[in-house]
Amino acid sequence: MSDKNEFPVQEKNNGAVQLHGNGLRAGSLIEQSLSRLTESQSTDLMQKAGEEALRLEVKNREQNMDYVLGKKVAEDHIETFEMLEKRGRTTRQTVRSDFKTGAGNMHIESKSGATCFVASAAYENPNHPDVIFLRIFRDNVLNRSPAGRKFINWYWKNGPKLAKFVEKSIFLRVTSKNTIKLIVLFLKKYL
Repeated sequence: MSDKNEFPVQEKNNGAVQLHGNGLRAGSLIEQSLSRLTESQSTDLMQKAGEEALRLEVKNREQNMDYVLGKKVAEDHIETFEMLEKRGRTTRQTVRSDFKTGAGNMHIESKSGATCFVASAAYENPNHPDVIFLRIFRDNVLNRSPAGRKFINWYWKNGPKLAKFVEKSIFLRVTSKNTIKLIVLFLKKYL
């Protein structure tokens, strides 16, 4: 470069351009660049900067609106879930909410009610097809007879304790899972 006083770059003897080590700060580079713009370039740059500032402001407001609406949906979800009957031994409720937030989309799912404690612990998934089958069997078969309701009451009291033992032991989890599979196969085949 021929004019070393005007530009913040320096040429080395080998022709490489040096952009640092000359005492200039980044702010001074921007100031120098801006001072060299023509009036037309300056006007164009100001227009683009104004458009970008407006775009960012609109985006910020949209995210704030999404946040406020998302917060309201989450509060409504919690309020709805709290209103549900949760003491039933054969009733299961699920509340699902999908909504947009300032950070993206959110899905909330809250569940309450009866569950198959031991099967859920053995399968490590309350929504495994065998666990769902057992819940349906409980609701549609066991719940219709006095002996079945008596078993449901016993299981409701003792099932959570049994499930804790199953959760803590790999041996019990595997053994319970295999036993439950056999029971489900038997029930599907003969009932």
